[in-house]
Amino acid sequence: MNNVLEKALKSLSSSKKESFKSSDIIVGSERKQKSSYYIKNGHVKVYSLNADGNIKTIALLKSGDVFPLNWSFEHSSGTFYYYKAMGHVETYSVDSNEIRNKLNDDHEATKAAHTASVKLTWDFMERIKCLQMPYTQEKLLRLLPYLAAKIGVKKSSTKYELSYQITQEEIAQLIGATRESVSAHLVELEKRKALNRNNKRIVIDMEYVPEEYICGLWFKNI
Repeated sequence: MNNVLEKALKSLSSSKKESFKSSDIIVGSERKQKSSYYIKNGHVKVYSLNADGNIKTIALLKSGDVFPLNWSFEHSSGTFYYYKAMGHVETYSVDSNEIRNKLNDDHEATKAAHTASVKLTWDFMERIKCLQMPYTQEKLLRLLPYLAAKIGVKKSSTKYELSYQITQEEIAQLIGATRESVSAHLVELEKRKALNRNNKRIVIDMEYVPEEYICGLWFKNI
């Protein structure tokens, strides 16, 4: 489905390649509708700032994702979130109005866009479940499949190596915990063999993650 959407967006007259460096803000909070972005390569962090200026990470996006997706469906003309490059990111930017016109005329592109919307909604549901866990270690354990799916590279039937060197602070922002608490509980998860941090790369072993914490939708194409 992502190939269908990529082909459709690349065919539009306003489509152009844009690259971003690590930590570049691609779309800022309260920005008015202009362009949507298809991620060709790389990862993007979606976050908000609370009243104290602290980052609250909402989601991680990967290649094949489109953002802000709501702009493609004639919803709000603004965005409440920041979209920040996690490492080098390559995108196609397309005028949001032209995307909407394409979706009105192209059934296959519309189907692909709706599939992307469903997957994003499912992501948010799983993120909420993670945040609702009562203990930091359980939040971390539930987060591991999400990280594997979003920024992981499959190395074996159960192991995923994170391609982005995510920091303990970034993990803390994902689960609403302190960096110190995350640091301590990562050690415990290493003891449980759910992850390994050799050579500065995190490797997640899904064999040691409870099955009920694994969203199957993340690990198959629909």
